[in-house]
Amino acid sequence: MEDGIGKHDDIIGNLWKNHHEIPGDKIDNDGNGFVDDYNGWNIATKNDDVHLDDRHGTSVAGIIGAQGNNEIGVSGVNWHVKIMSVVTGDITEANVISAYSYVYTQRKLYNESNGKKGAFIVATNSSWGIDRGKPSEAPIWCSFYDSLGSVGILNCAATINESINVDEEGDLPTTCSSNFLIAVTNINRNDIKTSSSGFGKKNIDLGAFGDATYNVTSGNRYATFTGTSAATPHVAGAIALAYSVPCSKLMDEVRKDPANAALFLKQELLSSAKSNASLAGITSAQGRLDIGSFITKVNNWCNDCRAPLIDDNYNVAEEGKLRVSISEIPNNVRIDLRIRVEGSAEWTMYENVNTNTVINGLQLCNDYEYQLKSTCGTSLLSDFQYSRFITSFGCCPQPIIKSLEEIDNVLYINLEEQTLVDMNILEIREKDAAKWESLSFDLESSIDELENCKLYEYRLSNSCLDGRSFSPISNANTFNTDCGSCTADEYCNDFNFDNDQEWISSVGFGGSLWESAKDEKGLGLFLGYKVPKLERNKELDLEIIPGFLNQTYQEFFKVYIDLDQNKAFSANELLYKSETRLPFVRDTILIPADAKPGITRMRVIMSFDDNNIDCNLEENFGEIEEYCVEILQSVGITESSNPNNQVSILNTIITNNEIGIKTSLIESETLTLSLYGLDGRMFDQQKLFINAQNQQITLNTPTGLNTGLYILNIQGKQTRKSFKVLKP
Repeated sequence: MEDGIGKHDDIIGNLWKNHHEIPGDKIDNDGNGFVDDYNGWNIATKNDDVHLDDRHGTSVAGIIGAQGNNEIGVSGVNWHVKIMSVVTGDITEANVISAYSYVYTQRKLYNESNGKKGAFIVATNSSWGIDRGKPSEAPIWCSFYDSLGSVGILNCAATINESINVDEEGDLPTTCSSNFLIAVTNINRNDIKTSSSGFGKKNIDLGAFGDATYNVTSGNRYATFTGTSAATPHVAGAIALAYSVPCSKLMDEVRKDPANAALFLKQELLSSAKSNASLAGITSAQGRLDIGSFITKVNNWCNDCRAPLIDDNYNVAEEGKLRVSISEIPNNVRIDLRIRVEGSAEWTMYENVNTNTVINGLQLCNDYEYQLKSTCGTSLLSDFQYSRFITSFGCCPQPIIKSLEEIDNVLYINLEEQTLVDMNILEIREKDAAKWESLSFDLESSIDELENCKLYEYRLSNSCLDGRSFSPISNANTFNTDCGSCTADEYCNDFNFDNDQEWISSVGFGGSLWESAKDEKGLGLFLGYKVPKLERNKELDLEIIPGFLNQTYQEFFKVYIDLDQNKAFSANELLYKSETRLPFVRDTILIPADAKPGITRMRVIMSFDDNNIDCNLEENFGEIEEYCVEILQSVGITESSNPNNQVSILNTIITNNEIGIKTSLIESETLTLSLYGLDGRMFDQQKLFINAQNQQITLNTPTGLNTGLYILNIQGKQTRKSFKVLKP
């Protein structure tokens, strides 16, 4: 499975042809579902146009099977082999599955027809993938390796050409979990892993030579070929070579149980790897491909001295116990096993194990590493080297959210039901607060008493087995409570921004500093977070700092504030615009005197191109971030009110942080009471429902108010009045 193979003189005799198909007659002669697939299959063109003379695919084929002893060029791992070409095209999950489906169909047809149709495919080679890809992003792709294995196909895949730990950062397909997948990294001619190749103790199996390999290339020429793409076909070629070993027991197993035969070959391949210091602790086999040792091990399968198959589909029968599944052990073969908690230095040894051996004392939900050693009399069949990994019983699953919704400052959560769980735990806090509040809840629960216009963070976990096991804590997610006009649904939140290379790192405005990283899909919603209070007819400092992945760029910047709170941004609400590209922004914004008081939305735009930012239209490089801001009303003494509704202050001095208020209302209503400083900054706001009668109420003021004069504004549908109050 590559990019197309050229008809090079040194490999053309080893290219597979489907002799069950009559080329060009537009009939599916062999009934495999593919018409005229004489040379292989091209997923994109849906025909057998596979000889595209691609440099990459041609070189991969040459390593697997350049013809040997033909007095020209080079020799591949196999001198005589058949190489089937399947052109995958763009590496998407759909294309990959289509390509593997062709391979699966051909081997399955071969098995079912006893070789009369199809093809005896024993290995696939994938010298391609998606850097840092995650199995969760391609679940069907990953699961298809088990399907291929079920018919007897092992699959070899090249890891990323960067020195990263794929166990932590990901890579597709090498981090897929199938037992029928072999992941390969690259070593150089000095037997050292190259600095530009991936690694991973759990997911990368072994290394192979792939640095500056002299090989066939496009145009019927020869050239060097480098990378994990060159290392991997050495392994695929070795698997094909193993099937040429004259061992009748192997071929009997192929006919009886092709999947079992494939797993045996994988085990022998990895256990025969030559120990290599540069691969120790960062690959499961801790060594590099040793074809000679591998072929010897396969040949020994026909002898009495052979290692039994260890089933990597381990079975933890019950809590704290592990049974290792071992096939029939010859009488003169001994298996020793050692096991440890992953990352620890101490091993626990179990000698002469068999299918009835039970390993006790495993801790709940722990990662373990185990290795086996096989001896036959005095002969060492395989030493402790190749690591297998298991996770013991009792892992508590992370919560799965079915739905989450905030309505009127109440958070409603609905979770999927899961096994083992005895308690769901939610932790919540206002964003960036020092402490989380921990709450237990049912599958359907609500969290109320949330404050108005705040940005909250929450994270979830589960407790299982009566509190003896806990799930990992989920990543923190955010939601905001109602901020009036600012959080209205009418604002467009659907933009096409690419922020892979550049994004907004921080925004400072109105006394608030918002720091962020790369926002998902180029849009950061920080509604209710650090809401600044903006005075009208006043210039306020603005700072916008960008962030970059590799190199730095200069950008265009814009800032909008919805001044009339009509839930849209107009041209006259563009309060800042850079006329040229800038490295950052340090400037001021004037809040117009006629801006409508209240909480409203601010939009900050950073873009590489000076485009009009329309909802879901053009693609832009950069990022958008959205905030809530509060525009303060001008503060003064308001004497007008409904003459039928009377409000007065019992004492104009704030005593014990309280203000006494007397009301005499003809109609009941909700009053908003706001306490301002003389500079227009609001210190407190409360809403009170007042019945239509004479009554006295007490307004509690914030603690810590400085000495001075304040303005208390009281406003309702029928009432509007302001008073001066003194804090002594």
